[in-house]
Amino acid sequence: MSAFNELIGTPAFDLGEAAIPSAYSEPKQAHEDIIVGYKPKSDGALEPVYFSEDFWDLNLYKPLTARQNYYFNFESFENPQRQEIKELCHLWLNRHATSASSISKCQPSYFKPFYDFARNHGISIKEALSDEKWIADLVHSAVTLTPATLQNLKWKIKLIRRFRLQGIIDWGPPSEKLINALNSTNIAYEVGNQTSVIPSRIYCNLITGLSDLLNEFVEQDIANKLIALYEKIDALPYAGGLRGKLVVLSVTKRGGHNLRNTHTIESLLEDVGLTEWLKKYDHELNLIELDKLVMVVQLAARLWIHCFTGMRDMEVRSLPYVCLGKIESKGKQITVIRGLTSKLTGMGAINTLWVTNDIVQVAVDVAKSIGRYFAAYHGVKIEEGLMPLFPKKGLPGKIHTTVDFKPNTGSLDKVWMRLLQIIPNITIEESDLKELERFQSFTPDFRKKFKVGSTWPLHTHQLRRSLAVYTARSNKVEIGAMTAQFKHLGLVMQEYYRRGSVWAVNLLESPVQNEYVSGIRGLVELIEINERLKQFDDFEERVINEAGPLAGGAGSVFKRIKRDGGSIILEEDREYTKQAFVDGRTAFKESPIGWCTKREACDKIKITNDTQCIGCENSVFTPKDERKLLNHIEYLKTAKSGYSTGSMFEKHYALQIDKTEKTLAKIRGVNQ
Repeated sequence: MSAFNELIGTPAFDLGEAAIPSAYSEPKQAHEDIIVGYKPKSDGALEPVYFSEDFWDLNLYKPLTARQNYYFNFESFENPQRQEIKELCHLWLNRHATSASSISKCQPSYFKPFYDFARNHGISIKEALSDEKWIADLVHSAVTLTPATLQNLKWKIKLIRRFRLQGIIDWGPPSEKLINALNSTNIAYEVGNQTSVIPSRIYCNLITGLSDLLNEFVEQDIANKLIALYEKIDALPYAGGLRGKLVVLSVTKRGGHNLRNTHTIESLLEDVGLTEWLKKYDHELNLIELDKLVMVVQLAARLWIHCFTGMRDMEVRSLPYVCLGKIESKGKQITVIRGLTSKLTGMGAINTLWVTNDIVQVAVDVAKSIGRYFAAYHGVKIEEGLMPLFPKKGLPGKIHTTVDFKPNTGSLDKVWMRLLQIIPNITIEESDLKELERFQSFTPDFRKKFKVGSTWPLHTHQLRRSLAVYTARSNKVEIGAMTAQFKHLGLVMQEYYRRGSVWAVNLLESPVQNEYVSGIRGLVELIEINERLKQFDDFEERVINEAGPLAGGAGSVFKRIKRDGGSIILEEDREYTKQAFVDGRTAFKESPIGWCTKREACDKIKITNDTQCIGCENSVFTPKDERKLLNHIEYLKTAKSGYSTGSMFEKHYALQIDKTEKTLAKIRGVNQ
């Protein structure tokens, strides 16, 4: 089989055997001696195209009806992977392509995912596909691919595996493990819809820029100056109410109307001290430009809350005027934001809260002061229980009571652009893209979206995902805590938000020591403390107070202690036990099918097997876990049905089903 077997309809057809290169003979022939094809010289004679060249001109074999040139350009690939890409192209030309028309499917771009993975991990393509220690990393990278691209990748790996078995090459997957692991990967989204993580440098500069804008608004008392401005306007000796006075102010002495206007908006802005603030950000001295800048600050306050909570866009937009508070959780004071979410039940909005850090106070104060300015503009007294935190300003004469203020849920595209122009040092640099390449591994397509020299295209969901990824990268917060904080219906969605965190910069452990990164560290610690206290509550409910049977490695130990009349982890000293959880000396975390007492991250659950929990010494199963085990058995039965009777995988799933059913029998009290 070769691309040169069928040359009908190509310029090479009339040249016969002279245009056909020798058969593939890797690894016997030296690269510099391998002829991959021929190209015509100016005199019509044929000139060989050598493997060692970085540009293969194979247009001699291009069908006359084809639009795409058969140029194989390897110059964009770095060595040593460049040589491996050449080998793959040559292998495909001689061992997979069936005719000249299929040469286009052998070009270097078709093997780019292999190149990207190898470069990002500092290894060769051959090592990546031959050494099974890279399977987990390959699967991690593959989950960021579209379904079609993943399918194409699996097909290439299967062919390379076949070529190795046939003795054509001496590298490639030594077993079916990699292919099976990729087959178990579920792809439920498209790369184009994936929210990007903000590179750590831009992330820090963004937070610093937002802080400068908010602190300046507070320190210069801008809100009270805005209120003073409209008090002066209201006191002007013109008729017509606010609307009429604004019309008069819009006509200066140079205007077309002959009015005895002794005031201008410029003079009023100067009187209240707003001139320098407007000039600093290159805004003209008029009321329209003033409100544009106020809207930028209001957006900055919103983004600040996103940075330190991980809330969704509509969750922040709909926050009430009084949202920040403190709760006491097991003797500790925790700052929280109260609001609404529709994501916990899937059925409308419900009241909930987010753990946060005291650092969000500045954003809430700024948002409230802007709300006071809007109320003063309309001459309305704020009723705090009815006012949104981020209201629309509204037109004169349209707002009569607090109820008339609505959350600002409209499009703010122009406000976004103005904000991003104000914040310094968020222009994309090559180092930022390199960081994303490392993080996203197989998907360098972001280079089409993010260009060096352009401003980072920020949106709120990036802040949400970046907080999730950098928090996960710190290894300080359990997935259960993040699921609660990010208001997800299940662990699967949280895993999507965390995906790739192992390759992200460990921002919270980096040398960056400004107060804003410290604020995120503080938030992380609060979330984790809250989660550890929840673990204590779960332990108390599921183990100490459980009257039914327990199963699992640790569960059996607890059951034996309770049966013999002993106390579990100082049950008689509740405060000591609680402190052990807070300090991280004891753990009780939810696992995919039960509970786990291991303090560190689990290294036993694999992509194709989460039944490892059954035989683990750290596992606990209680009667309340019956539904989870039943669901897991159904999943295993479905997986087992996909394999032929007696096959290795059918036996594997049958064994897992048997283990799970025995555990289920134990927590039901059968044969105790």
